[in-house]
Amino acid sequence: MRLVGISCGERGDEMFLRSYYLRQLNKVGMCGVALPPQDLADKAVEEVVGRLDGLILSGGGDLHPKLWGEQPRYGLGEVDNRRDSWELALVGAAYAADLPLLGICRGMQVINVWSGGSLWQDLREMPQGLLHNQSAPAEQPWHEVKLSGRLAEICGVADGGTAEVNSFHHQGVRQTGEMAAACAWAPDGLVEGIVLAERRFAVGVQWHPERLCGAGKLWEAFAAACSV
Repeated sequence: MRLVGISCGERGDEMFLRSYYLRQLNKVGMCGVALPPQDLADKAVEEVVGRLDGLILSGGGDLHPKLWGEQPRYGLGEVDNRRDSWELALVGAAYAADLPLLGICRGMQVINVWSGGSLWQDLREMPQGLLHNQSAPAEQPWHEVKLSGRLAEICGVADGGTAEVNSFHHQGVRQTGEMAAACAWAPDGLVEGIVLAERRFAVGVQWHPERLCGAGKLWEAFAAACSV
């Protein structure tokens, strides 16, 4: 059985990871293991990644804006420098090893920042933005996204076509990094999906496919990449 690491947060002496990620992995025949923040050297992180068949960066709190050269502003939520450092190290090791990588919500933002991009500290800074924190159940879609390229193919829609997604976030990609290409957009122009080029599977989505009904194709594509 393929083994997939899932990054997660911690509060005090407890780590937290929603079980939805594990359920989705089990549905496509894979086993998930939690990867809470740890103080490891780069070589140790590489060894951890080397034992995995895939890596998921899960949702969670905000990234510290110092990572893209800004000072904290009003609207910034709870941050965890230790988790930021851990997940950025995981992305670097996964990229170097060409390990299948899926970033979800915060996870997509981590990938973008690792690639040299920046975030909106709070989406209320955006002019004419949509409400990106839905009041509907998580299983239900909230708004459309326009898809292109690799992500459109994965989701089974035509290039430039749309899909409906859920939405639970208040930060988002402001500028994509040099190594990241945008491949999904909300109606207000916010980037909702990115890919890292020249990797068998390195995808970030702003929505939560672990909760969204009808998101099975993304999980199947990730599982297929982990099985190569």
